[in-house]
Amino acid sequence: MASSTRSGRWQIIGMAFATLIVGGVFFYRENVRDFFRQKMAQSERVEQIQKDFALLENENAKGAVRAAALLRLSMQGHETAFQKAESWYQSDNLPFKRMAVSAIAYAPFERAEKILASAIESEDLRLRLAAYKALERLKDPEAQKLLKSKSKEPISNYVEWLSLQSSLFLALTDETDRQKQMKLILKDLDQRKGLELTQGLQVMVSTAPQSEELKVFCRSKLDENLSPESQRQLILFLGRHRDRKLAESLSRFVKSDQEIVRSASIEVLPSICPENRWQIFDEFISVEKNNNVLAATITVPRKMGGELAVKAIDSMLNNFKYSDEDKKRLKLEKNKVQEDLQSQCRQMVVR
Repeated sequence: MASSTRSGRWQIIGMAFATLIVGGVFFYRENVRDFFRQKMAQSERVEQIQKDFALLENENAKGAVRAAALLRLSMQGHETAFQKAESWYQSDNLPFKRMAVSAIAYAPFERAEKILASAIESEDLRLRLAAYKALERLKDPEAQKLLKSKSKEPISNYVEWLSLQSSLFLALTDETDRQKQMKLILKDLDQRKGLELTQGLQVMVSTAPQSEELKVFCRSKLDENLSPESQRQLILFLGRHRDRKLAESLSRFVKSDQEIVRSASIEVLPSICPENRWQIFDEFISVEKNNNVLAATITVPRKMGGELAVKAIDSMLNNFKYSDEDKKRLKLEKNKVQEDLQSQCRQMVVR
């Protein structure tokens, strides 16, 4: 009996020892792999830096290639890149001057100030726009002063005015100042129509995608008679935020006579998920005739999920309005839905 007990203990010790060895080997192997991955990544970075330095000095290389090399080196804070940026800004080559402005934004403000102060007063619009973005990126109190000073000047070009004001908004660090700046931009945007409103929405959605003030503004525009392009911007932005007012208005937008509005409406349907989403979708499919809009519906059932998604896809597969290529994609979507359902069933069994 004692012999059997000792034998059992030795077996347990042996198993524990084997587990430690296997674990140690695995740990060692993973660490060795990580070490070599890091070494390879470091080697690739060094190689890229060497290539970029060579490109900077190669005047026969394409300007865009040299400009990209300058920007990469500037982002890493290389002194040679800043020197080259200062040199390029003094040239008569406008594309090089613009890239120099973008590159110098990665230098300390004290070094970038002279170039940027000059660039925002340039006669070249694109050079001024590049300077606004550079000052925005610096997030330095002195850079903010330059943007604030420039923002008080009368600017007739709306795209430039909006670029300047949005850059100032992003450059500001005080929350109260940022709210004031947002109100100023939205107050002006409220007066814009057509293309300018669309441009303004595009810029602001990119500038402040989480802004509550912007969400409120966009909701207020849902019931207005806007251009299709502006409506599309509102729908996509509010759809990403699962906005309830948009959900209440969606039945109207899916019946729009404008293709881009209908397409955007059906695209956000899974996100806002109104209670009557399947009714909206089924009615939409039954009347829609535009091939481009129909193509946008292919992934919608899977995104909404559930057994009804399978039924919806089967109905779409039997719809003559879908092309053979669309039906191939629909079959793939159906497989994904079924896989998702099976995975959910397995998880429920495990629980």
